[in-house]
Amino acid sequence: MSPPHCPDYAAIKAMAVEMKRPAKTLIAQSVARDPFYVTPARRDAAHWFAQAWPVLDPSKDDLHVRRMHYRYISLPEADRPPKRDGKPYENTEADWKDFCDASVDARILELVDPNRFTDRRAGEPVFIADDSGRDREAFIGCFRAWLTVPPAETSFVFECAPREFSFPDPPMPYVICPTFSKRYAIETWAEKSTMNDVLYPLARQNNVTLVTGVGDLSFTHCLWHVKRVLAHRKPTRILYISDFDPGGELMPVGVARKIEFLLRRDGHDLDIRLIPLVLTREQVDRYRLPRIPIKDTDARKRDFEKRHGEGAVELDALEALHPGELARIVEAAIERYREPTREATRANAAAELAARTAVVEARDAVLAEFGSEMAALREDFEAARAAVGAEQEALAEIAEQAAEQSRAHVAEIDARMGAFYDRANRVWMRMEARMRDRLPSAEDFEWAAAQPADDGEPLFDSTRGYLEQVDHYNAHFGRPTARRRRSRTGDSP
Repeated sequence: MSPPHCPDYAAIKAMAVEMKRPAKTLIAQSVARDPFYVTPARRDAAHWFAQAWPVLDPSKDDLHVRRMHYRYISLPEADRPPKRDGKPYENTEADWKDFCDASVDARILELVDPNRFTDRRAGEPVFIADDSGRDREAFIGCFRAWLTVPPAETSFVFECAPREFSFPDPPMPYVICPTFSKRYAIETWAEKSTMNDVLYPLARQNNVTLVTGVGDLSFTHCLWHVKRVLAHRKPTRILYISDFDPGGELMPVGVARKIEFLLRRDGHDLDIRLIPLVLTREQVDRYRLPRIPIKDTDARKRDFEKRHGEGAVELDALEALHPGELARIVEAAIERYREPTREATRANAAAELAARTAVVEARDAVLAEFGSEMAALREDFEAARAAVGAEQEALAEIAEQAAEQSRAHVAEIDARMGAFYDRANRVWMRMEARMRDRLPSAEDFEWAAAQPADDGEPLFDSTRGYLEQVDHYNAHFGRPTARRRRSRTGDSP
C-alpha cells in the first residue's frame, strides 16, 4: 500500500490494517504528540482551543501560549468556553498542559493562524546566518565593440572636453570563472543554552544559524525554520545537540517530525536533514563521561537503560572534562559540508587557467589578423589628433566667449573625430564578430561543481518517503517496525 503524502489519523489506521502492523510503528512520537496522528480526542481539544481563540486577544502582533493561558483564566467563567469534558478551565498544571497541547493541535489542523505565535521560552534563534548567496556559472564572451565619439561640447565655462584623445582599445574577450556560494545552509540546534559560550562564537565565525532552547523546541521554532529554508532554498542540515538521556533521545525526533509534517502538509519540496551530533552513545564511551541516575519517575528510563546501559550523561560533562572538544566536533561537522565547495573552487583553478590561455590565443590571433588595418587606423588617428590640435587650442583661448563663437570649432572636432570613429566602428564590429567566432565555449572546459557531502545516515531526510522515514525513527529508538509473528501456541517465538 502506498501511503498518502501527508497521512492523517484515519489514513494511518487504514495503513496499519492493510500492512498488518501496529499503528504505533507508523508514527514517530507518542499518540498524544505525533503531528500526523491527531486522534479524535486531540481534534476535539483543538476545536475547543479554536473556540477560545477570539477571547484570547488574537489582535496582538505575537502570541505567547503562557500569556494566553493567564489571559484566559482571568476572564469571567461565563466568557470561557468549558473544556471538552464540560468542566471549567482552571489554573492547574493539568489544565495548563492540556492548553499547550490543544494550542499545538489547533495549529497543526490550521484552525488558528500558526504565524501569530511566538516562543518566549526559547526565544528567537541566537544567531541567524546569511544564506542568501547564489552560484554563478562559467561564461566566455567578448565586450561590445561599439565605439562612442568623445563629445567636444562646451561646458558652463566653455572648456573643451576632452582635452586629449587616446587610441581606443580593440575588442577584448573575457572569462568568468564559476563561483559558488555555500552549497549547504547549516543550523545548529541545542536543547539548552548553557553551551552558548561555545556555540555562539562558532555560529558567527562559520555563518551558521544557532537555535537554543530549554528542552523540546517548539512547533513555532520548526515553522520559523521552514520559512528560513523557503527563503534561501538551499539544502539544509540541522546538527542537533542534546543530553544523552531519554529526553535528549526524543528531542531531535520531535523537531524532525514537526518539520516533516509542515513540509508534507504544505507541499514544500525542500531538502532538509537532521543529524543528532552530540551526545551519542559512542561519544559517551569514547570520552568516558560519568553517568548520573535517571529519575525513577521517568517512564522512559527502563527502555533507555535497556538499550544504552544504566544512567544518563549531561552535555556539560563533555565540555567540563574535555574542554574544546564540543567545538571541535561541531566544527568538523560544519567542515564536512563546507569542504565540497572549497574543493570545487580549487579544482576550477586549472579549468580557469586553460580557459584564459585559450582566450588569449584567440585574441592574439584576431589582433594579428587585423594588424595592418589597426596600424593604418593608428596613423589616421594620430593625423586626426594632430589636425584638431590647433582647433583645441583655439577653443581653449576663447573659453570665455559665447557658445555661438565656439560652436564652429566643436563642430569641426566632432566632424573629424566622428569620421574616424565611423571607420573604426566598422572594423571593430568585424573584429568582435571574428573574436566571438574563435572564442571557445565555456562548455569546452571541465568546470567542477560542489559535490554533495556525505550525510551518513541522518535521523531525518526530507527526501525519504513516509514509511522509510518512520522506519528510521523506529530504528533510532531500537523499535521493531512490524508485528511479531506468533507461534501456534500463541506465544511469541
